[in-house]
Amino acid sequence: MQKMLMIAVALLLLLLAAYFYSSNQSSVTKDVASHGLPWQVEKTHDSIRVFSIEIAHSSLRDVVNALGDDYQLAVMKRPKEAGVLEMYYTSFKTGPLAGKLILVAKLERAVVDDLIARSAKTSVLETGARKSTLTTVQAKDVMSATVIAITFAPIARLDHDLVLSRFGKPQRVEKIDEFISHYHYPESGMTVIINLEGKDFVEYSQPVVY
Repeated sequence: MQKMLMIAVALLLLLLAAYFYSSNQSSVTKDVASHGLPWQVEKTHDSIRVFSIEIAHSSLRDVVNALGDDYQLAVMKRPKEAGVLEMYYTSFKTGPLAGKLILVAKLERAVVDDLIARSAKTSVLETGARKSTLTTVQAKDVMSATVIAITFAPIARLDHDLVLSRFGKPQRVEKIDEFISHYHYPESGMTVIINLEGKDFVEYSQPVVY
Protein backbone atom coordinates (compact mmCIF):
# COMPACT_ATOMS: atom_id res chain seq x y z
CA MET A 1 0.00 0.00 0.00
CA GLN A 2 2.77 2.39 0.94
CA LYS A 3 4.63 1.54 -2.28
CA MET A 4 1.56 2.36 -4.38
CA LEU A 5 1.14 5.67 -2.55
CA MET A 6 4.77 6.60 -3.30
CA ILE A 7 4.26 5.76 -6.98
CA ALA A 8 1.10 7.90 -7.08
CA VAL A 9 2.93 10.86 -5.49
CA ALA A 10 5.82 10.49 -7.95
CA LEU A 11 3.41 10.48 -10.90
CA LEU A 12 1.66 13.56 -9.53
CA LEU A 13 4.97 15.41 -9.22
CA LEU A 14 5.87 14.48 -12.81
CA LEU A 15 2.52 15.77 -14.06
CA LEU A 16 2.98 19.06 -12.17
CA ALA A 17 6.50 19.50 -13.56
CA ALA A 18 5.25 18.87 -17.10
CA TYR A 19 2.44 21.40 -16.61
CA PHE A 20 4.73 24.19 -15.39
CA TYR A 21 7.26 23.49 -18.17
CA SER A 22 4.47 23.67 -20.76
CA SER A 23 3.17 26.93 -19.25
CA ASN A 24 6.62 28.52 -19.38
CA GLN A 25 7.13 27.44 -22.98
CA SER A 26 3.73 28.85 -23.95
CA SER A 27 4.63 32.16 -22.28
CA VAL A 28 7.88 32.42 -24.24
CA THR A 29 6.10 31.57 -27.49
CA LYS A 30 3.46 34.22 -26.77
CA ASP A 31 6.12 36.89 -26.10
CA VAL A 32 7.92 36.12 -29.35
CA ALA A 33 4.67 36.02 -31.31
CA SER A 34 3.50 39.30 -29.79
CA HIS A 35 6.60 41.42 -30.29
CA GLY A 36 9.02 39.44 -32.44
CA LEU A 37 12.78 39.26 -32.03
CA PRO A 38 15.29 42.04 -32.85
CA TRP A 39 16.28 40.47 -36.18
CA GLN A 40 12.67 39.82 -37.25
CA VAL A 41 12.15 43.00 -39.25
CA GLU A 42 9.13 43.06 -41.53
CA LYS A 43 9.28 45.32 -44.58
CA THR A 44 6.09 47.24 -45.29
CA HIS A 45 5.23 49.25 -48.42
CA ASP A 46 7.40 52.21 -47.35
CA SER A 47 8.86 51.37 -43.96
CA ILE A 48 9.54 48.52 -41.52
CA ARG A 49 7.74 46.88 -38.63
CA VAL A 50 9.64 45.57 -35.60
CA PHE A 51 8.37 44.70 -32.11
CA SER A 52 4.83 45.24 -33.50
CA ILE A 53 5.66 48.91 -34.27
CA GLU A 54 5.71 50.35 -37.80
CA ILE A 55 8.18 53.20 -38.05
CA ALA A 56 6.81 56.45 -39.51
CA HIS A 57 3.24 55.14 -39.11
CA SER A 58 2.64 53.90 -35.57
CA SER A 59 1.81 56.47 -32.90
CA LEU A 60 2.87 56.43 -29.25
CA ARG A 61 -0.68 55.33 -28.47
CA ASP A 62 -0.16 52.35 -30.78
CA VAL A 63 3.04 51.54 -28.88
CA VAL A 64 1.23 51.50 -25.54
CA ASN A 65 -1.53 49.30 -26.98
CA ALA A 66 1.08 46.84 -28.27
CA LEU A 67 3.71 46.88 -25.52
CA GLY A 68 1.85 47.98 -22.41
CA ASP A 69 1.85 51.00 -20.14
CA ASP A 70 5.01 50.32 -18.13
CA TYR A 71 6.87 53.16 -19.86
CA GLN A 72 8.38 56.55 -19.16
CA LEU A 73 8.03 59.65 -21.32
CA ALA A 74 10.50 62.52 -21.43
CA VAL A 75 12.20 65.05 -23.67
CA MET A 76 15.92 64.36 -23.97
CA LYS A 77 18.14 67.30 -24.92
CA ARG A 78 21.76 66.41 -25.54
CA PRO A 79 24.52 69.03 -25.72
CA LYS A 80 24.43 71.05 -28.97
CA GLU A 81 21.34 69.14 -30.17
CA ALA A 82 17.63 69.89 -30.32
CA GLY A 83 15.40 68.12 -27.82
CA VAL A 84 13.59 64.93 -28.84
CA LEU A 85 10.59 63.19 -27.31
CA GLU A 86 11.41 59.69 -26.13
CA MET A 87 9.25 56.90 -24.79
CA TYR A 88 11.23 54.18 -23.11
CA TYR A 89 10.64 50.81 -21.54
CA THR A 90 13.39 50.11 -19.01
CA SER A 91 12.48 46.42 -18.64
CA PHE A 92 11.44 45.37 -22.13
CA LYS A 93 11.19 41.62 -22.72
CA THR A 94 10.50 39.78 -25.93
CA GLY A 95 10.80 36.01 -25.92
CA PRO A 96 14.10 35.01 -24.27
CA LEU A 97 15.63 38.48 -24.67
CA ALA A 98 15.46 41.46 -22.34
CA GLY A 99 16.79 44.99 -22.36
CA LYS A 100 15.80 48.62 -22.72
CA LEU A 101 13.61 49.87 -25.57
CA ILE A 102 13.67 53.54 -26.61
CA LEU A 103 11.26 55.05 -29.14
CA VAL A 104 11.73 58.52 -30.62
CA ALA A 105 8.61 60.40 -31.69
CA LYS A 106 8.26 63.19 -34.24
CA LEU A 107 7.22 66.61 -32.94
CA GLU A 108 7.75 70.17 -34.14
CA ARG A 109 10.65 71.89 -32.41
CA ALA A 110 8.37 74.59 -30.95
CA VAL A 111 6.19 71.88 -29.38
CA VAL A 112 9.24 70.16 -27.90
CA ASP A 113 10.53 73.44 -26.46
CA ASP A 114 7.13 74.06 -24.88
CA LEU A 115 7.13 70.57 -23.35
CA ILE A 116 10.50 71.30 -21.77
CA ALA A 117 9.33 74.64 -20.39
CA ARG A 118 6.22 73.12 -18.78
CA SER A 119 7.65 69.71 -17.80
CA ALA A 120 7.18 68.17 -14.35
CA LYS A 121 10.92 68.19 -13.66
CA THR A 122 14.27 68.46 -15.44
CA SER A 123 17.44 66.62 -14.44
CA VAL A 124 20.95 66.51 -15.88
CA LEU A 125 22.36 63.06 -16.65
CA GLU A 126 26.00 61.95 -16.42
CA THR A 127 26.26 62.26 -20.21
CA GLY A 128 25.38 65.95 -19.99
CA ALA A 129 21.94 65.43 -21.51
CA ARG A 130 18.97 67.17 -19.92
CA LYS A 131 15.96 64.96 -19.21
CA SER A 132 12.60 66.72 -18.91
CA THR A 133 9.91 64.40 -17.56
CA LEU A 134 6.42 65.16 -18.84
CA THR A 135 3.37 65.79 -16.71
CA THR A 136 0.35 63.48 -16.96
CA VAL A 137 -1.49 66.06 -19.05
CA GLN A 138 1.47 66.53 -21.40
CA ALA A 139 1.81 62.78 -21.82
CA LYS A 140 -1.81 62.50 -22.94
CA ASP A 141 -1.35 65.36 -25.39
CA VAL A 142 1.57 63.71 -27.24
CA MET A 143 0.12 60.20 -27.64
CA SER A 144 -0.70 60.88 -31.31
CA ALA A 145 2.96 61.63 -32.14
CA THR A 146 4.48 59.25 -34.72
CA VAL A 147 7.40 56.95 -33.94
CA ILE A 148 10.36 57.71 -36.23
CA ALA A 149 13.15 55.65 -34.64
CA ILE A 150 13.59 52.72 -32.25
CA THR A 151 16.63 51.59 -30.26
CA PHE A 152 16.92 48.26 -28.46
CA ALA A 153 19.70 47.90 -25.88
CA PRO A 154 19.92 44.18 -25.02
CA ILE A 155 21.23 42.96 -21.68
CA ALA A 156 22.96 40.05 -23.43
CA ARG A 157 26.17 40.99 -25.23
CA LEU A 158 26.40 40.86 -29.02
CA ASP A 159 29.38 39.71 -31.04
CA HIS A 160 30.39 39.43 -34.68
CA ASP A 161 29.35 35.79 -35.14
CA LEU A 162 25.99 36.28 -33.43
CA VAL A 163 25.19 39.31 -35.59
CA LEU A 164 25.95 37.42 -38.80
CA SER A 165 23.99 34.32 -37.75
CA ARG A 166 20.90 36.21 -36.54
CA PHE A 167 20.75 39.46 -38.53
CA GLY A 168 22.44 38.16 -41.67
CA LYS A 169 25.28 39.61 -43.72
CA PRO A 170 25.34 43.43 -43.49
CA GLN A 171 25.73 45.66 -46.50
CA ARG A 172 28.82 47.08 -44.84
CA VAL A 173 30.67 47.07 -41.52
CA GLU A 174 31.93 50.44 -40.33
CA LYS A 175 34.84 50.28 -37.89
CA ILE A 176 34.54 53.40 -35.73
CA ASP A 177 37.60 52.58 -33.61
CA GLU A 178 39.23 49.50 -32.09
CA PHE A 179 36.23 48.92 -29.83
CA ILE A 180 33.14 50.06 -31.77
CA SER A 181 31.76 48.54 -34.98
CA HIS A 182 28.57 49.44 -36.86
CA TYR A 183 26.84 46.76 -38.94
CA HIS A 184 24.65 48.53 -41.51
CA TYR A 185 21.50 47.05 -43.06
CA PRO A 186 20.11 50.13 -44.88
CA GLU A 187 17.42 48.31 -46.86
CA SER A 188 16.00 47.01 -43.57
CA GLY A 189 16.46 50.34 -41.78
CA MET A 190 18.68 48.67 -39.21
CA THR A 191 22.11 49.26 -37.68
CA VAL A 192 23.69 46.94 -35.11
CA ILE A 193 26.29 48.58 -32.88
CA ILE A 194 28.83 46.48 -31.00
CA ASN A 195 30.86 48.27 -28.36
CA LEU A 196 33.48 46.09 -26.69
CA GLU A 197 33.88 48.60 -23.87
CA GLY A 198 30.26 49.74 -23.53
CA LYS A 199 26.69 48.83 -24.37
CA ASP A 200 25.51 47.20 -27.58
CA PHE A 201 22.54 48.59 -29.50
CA VAL A 202 20.22 47.73 -32.37
CA GLU A 203 18.86 50.85 -34.06
CA TYR A 204 15.87 51.01 -36.42
CA SER A 205 14.69 53.81 -38.69
CA GLN A 206 12.86 54.21 -42.00
CA PRO A 207 14.84 52.16 -44.57
CA VAL A 208 16.91 53.67 -47.33
CA VAL A 209 15.38 53.07 -50.76
CA TYR A 210 17.83 52.86 -53.64
